Amino acid sequence: MRSPYLFGICLFLFAYSLLSTFLYFQQAALVPAAIADSAERTRLLALVDVAVNVLTLAMQVFAFGALIRKLGTTFMLCAMPVVSIVGFVALALAPGLATLVAFGIVRRAGEYAVSKPARETLFNVLPPEQKYKAKNVIDTLVHRFGDTSSTWIFAGLKGAGLSLGAMTWLAVPVAGAWLAVAGWLGRQHRGRTATPKAGSDSIFSAAENRV
Repeated sequence: MRSPYLFGICLFLFAYSLLSTFLYFQQAALVPAAIADSAERTRLLALVDVAVNVLTLAMQVFAFGALIRKLGTTFMLCAMPVVSIVGFVALALAPGLATLVAFGIVRRAGEYAVSKPARETLFNVLPPEQKYKAKNVIDTLVHRFGDTSSTWIFAGLKGAGLSLGAMTWLAVPVAGAWLAVAGWLGRQHRGRTATPKAGSDSIFSAAENRV
C-alpha cells in the first residue's frame, strides 16, 4: 500500500481476474445453450485447451523475446487489455459460441504467452526487499483474493438484475481501466530501468540506507 508501483501491479492483476471471471460465466451460459450433449461440450473445451497450449508455446518460443525487445514492456502489458476491449465488444454485439471460443483462445494464450511474462519483468527493477517479499504476497494473496472477490462481484451484479449482456458491456470500461494501469506501469518500469536508484520507493530506500 505504501508503494504506488506495487499497488499498480496489484490493480493490474485484479483487473485480469475480474475480466476472466466475467468471461468464465459467459462460457458457462453460452456453451450449454449451444451444445446440449455433455460429451460434445467436453470435446469442444478440450480442443480449446489444445489450441491455447499450442498457440502459447509457439508464441513463447518464437515471438515473445523478439517482441518485447522490439516493442517494449509497455506495449506488451497493454496488448491484452486492448484484446479484451475488442473481445468484449464483439461478444456483446454477437454473443455466440464462435465469438466466445475465438476470444477465449486469443485471450488465454495471450495471457500465458504475453501478459504474464511481461508482468513478471516489472519486478526486475525493484530492490530485493520489494522483489522477494511483495511478489510472494501478490502472487498468492492478491491473485486468489482477485479470483474470489470477482465471483462475489459477478454474483452481486447478477443479484441486482443485470443480464449477461449488460455485464459484458460493463467489462469494456473495466478493460479500459486495465489498459490505463498497464500503460502507467509500463512508463514507470521504463523510468526505473533508466534510473534504477531513483526508482526505489522511499520506505525501502530508507531501510537500505540504514544498512
